[in-house]
Amino acid sequence: MEDKIIILGANGTTKVLLDILDENNNIQYNIILLDDDVHKHNKHFCGNLVSGSIQYLKNYTLNNSTVIVAIGSTGNLENRIKIIEYAKNLGFYQQVVVDKSAIVSDNCELGYGVAVLPGVIINSNSYIGNHVLLNTGSIIEHDCKIGDYSFISPNVTLCGNVVVGKKTFIGAGTTIVGGINVGDNVTIGAGSVVVKDVPDNTILYGNPAHNSAREK
Repeated sequence: MEDKIIILGANGTTKVLLDILDENNNIQYNIILLDDDVHKHNKHFCGNLVSGSIQYLKNYTLNNSTVIVAIGSTGNLENRIKIIEYAKNLGFYQQVVVDKSAIVSDNCELGYGVAVLPGVIINSNSYIGNHVLLNTGSIIEHDCKIGDYSFISPNVTLCGNVVVGKKTFIGAGTTIVGGINVGDNVTIGAGSVVVKDVPDNTILYGNPAHNSAREK
């Protein structure tokens, strides 16, 4: 029986993930797309039919089926996490996806449902938590740890020994210098340079990065 890959979301991230799957051309997949935008239903997206809303996932059997969550983020991870939990509660295995161009150390660990997009580098002794998305060109240096559900945007650099908590969003082009601890539920704006530890539930941006409420 041909394996089914059910991709939740039909968007830009989906296009990248479909390219990654196409590279594995020695494996035949039946691709199913689900998206909550009704205007996409019963239409083709990158050559694959969008079969209905994400709630339709409950109509598919677990046998020979895996799920990839392609919901991105612009700083609010709530919807992405909600969809991940929905698929998990239905019992679907959420596949790890790694682009062939990524450089991933044999001495690092990838959690459940991780996506590693093109050009990513993960160096030795780093840990990537469950359901983390590492976007294009991000660099995770040695001895870093990224908590579950966090989202790393394109061209982010985590220098060595950086710890990022759970459910944290790091905007495109951000650099976090070595040895910094970033808490849970943090949002860091694009292009920031983080030079100090960041407490939980903080929004910050800038070079050097500062709390968005600091000057109010």
